[in-house]
Amino acid sequence: GIDAEVKVWDVGDFRAACGARPLREYTPDRDEELEDWARRRAEGAMSVTVAEAAERLAAAERAKRAGNEHVDVEAWRAALRRYHEALRHLHFLPPGPEAQAEQDGLVRSCRLNCAWCHLKLEEYAAAVGQCT
Repeated sequence: GIDAEVKVWDVGDFRAACGARPLREYTPDRDEELEDWARRRAEGAMSVTVAEAAERLAAAERAKRAGNEHVDVEAWRAALRRYHEALRHLHFLPPGPEAQAEQDGLVRSCRLNCAWCHLKLEEYAAAVGQCT
């Protein structure tokens, strides 16, 4: 039947027909990458193309810069809104390691900036939440 003809196992970017060699060799240091992929998939993050990832990363960078402008004038709540907007743009499964690295850097930066805003607003528990 069809089960005997088509057997493809898909785990992250490891895809191979049953009995064939995977496209990329598994190494133990890739465990963390696979766990991150599984977490984002469970959170409902969508897969994107390289072009879509570039658009989303650019939109996140613009929102982050707008948040930085609000920080310059000490508009903490407005800055938080812009940083959260940037984080929404960054909720996707990146198509490759370069996009992953850029995404991780932007997420880290936006979360730290959110923590800074929460500290300035004396919302200490929320600041800790952004850092964990």
